[in-house]
Amino acid sequence: MRSYRALRSFAVMCATALALLIVLCLLPHDRYLRFQGLTDPQVVKAGWVFERIHFDKTPIDVVFIGTSHTVFGIDSAEVERECRAAGGRHCASVNFGLQHLGRDLHWLIAREVLEARKPRLMVIEVQENEPRAMHPAFPYLANSDDLIAAPLIVNTAYFPNLARLPLRQTSLWAHTAMPALFGSRTVFDPALYRGSHWDDTYAEIGSRDHPIAEPRPRTGILSAKELEFERTHPGATDGSLPHLPGPLHALEYRATLIYLDKLIELARSKGVQIRILYMPSYGNTLPPDFSSYYQRSAPVWEMPQDFRFRPELWLDVAHLNNAGAAEFSRWLGKKLAKEVP
Repeated sequence: MRSYRALRSFAVMCATALALLIVLCLLPHDRYLRFQGLTDPQVVKAGWVFERIHFDKTPIDVVFIGTSHTVFGIDSAEVERECRAAGGRHCASVNFGLQHLGRDLHWLIAREVLEARKPRLMVIEVQENEPRAMHPAFPYLANSDDLIAAPLIVNTAYFPNLARLPLRQTSLWAHTAMPALFGSRTVFDPALYRGSHWDDTYAEIGSRDHPIAEPRPRTGILSAKELEFERTHPGATDGSLPHLPGPLHALEYRATLIYLDKLIELARSKGVQIRILYMPSYGNTLPPDFSSYYQRSAPVWEMPQDFRFRPELWLDVAHLNNAGAAEFSRWLGKKLAKEVP
């Protein structure tokens, strides 16, 4: 009898704890505040992305989505100018790239813009290989159901993301209910808005709320010898992590490709065209590992070969500097003038 009572008490406690966790995960909060919550310089731009989509009525014809290659390599204002100069009629461009690899965040940003605006073209950056890891900002920006329904195999971030969810929801609920107490901002302030373009092809100093007036170009240049050494001696990147054995190797990219498929399918369902933009590292002439997959999904644009061997255009082996971004953006602007529907 005692063992039955103890078991029943334990079951009640577990059910109560589970119910409490469910309630915490469903706590309401302000989504604008959620996107403003990231203050790390690598992802603070997410707050502006939300503002550009929901509060800035400037047209959005072309959306660039990607990693730091897009962040540092594409100047959306220059793309727009060159597109118009080449006779393009629908050139309004935005750079929604955020640093770090992770297709889950790319899908999340694409959904945000596709459900609120009507772009004509979405350009998705790809590199030599697809990332296996998910984006570290995803658990902070995604809806609760996005985290619960995320692919499980192979997604090493799944359970850590779920574990953070109750505390995240509680914090966001408290900040929404008492913004003055926490110094949070739940109302859009045009005076603090950075404008219709945020392009990190320039080195900026300052915070999200107090950007500097005159950004400085990223003019760093490495010699061809230094760039070649970096290319042949890669550091510890996502691609250098241990792999599953042969028959299971394809599972490593399962979660990544699920999100990429969802992104492309969502764009097509909204009548938005897709282009895949291959932005390789310095000196790389090989096609991407997932080349056949990309070609089945959408037309592929490749960074011109001559860009890949000009040291004066590169900040480091993976990223264009300001001069490289300007030249690459002009090339993109001309393509958009011809291909934006």
